Amino acid sequence: MEVIYQMNMFSLIFKKNKLNSEMNKYRIIKDDTKRKSIENMAPDIIREFIRLIKFRLKIQEPSAQIKWIPIYSNIDPNIMEGNWNEDEIDNLEVGVCSFPAIGQDLDDVEKRKIYAPAQVYTKKKTYILCYVNG
Repeated sequence: MEVIYQMNMFSLIFKKNKLNSEMNKYRIIKDDTKRKSIENMAPDIIREFIRLIKFRLKIQEPSAQIKWIPIYSNIDPNIMEGNWNEDEIDNLEVGVCSFPAIGQDLDDVEKRKIYAPAQVYTKKKTYILCYVNG
């Protein structure tokens, strides 16, 4: 039992460090005390996320699915929530998906049921113009 506990702690510490490293790409925290306090929240966030995704969704009947929205995907307000205006959707794409869509039949537009839409941060689409000589 002790070996399993130690393996789980090692895994959690590894995930904590990976999560904080990834988050630091998007933030700058100058105050060391505040940074340490925020970084120490990572294990609780990871545990809660695993509990929600791995266990709570599996006991639903029928069981729920999750779907992470890939970066650069077009905005689909039917399965996503974020900050945008309807008239600018065509010029935006997913920059980061911070929480997956949760529901049933998520890949079937006709049958799908959304319990919780994906939480996304958007960015403007970048267009590459090609000049063809000829």
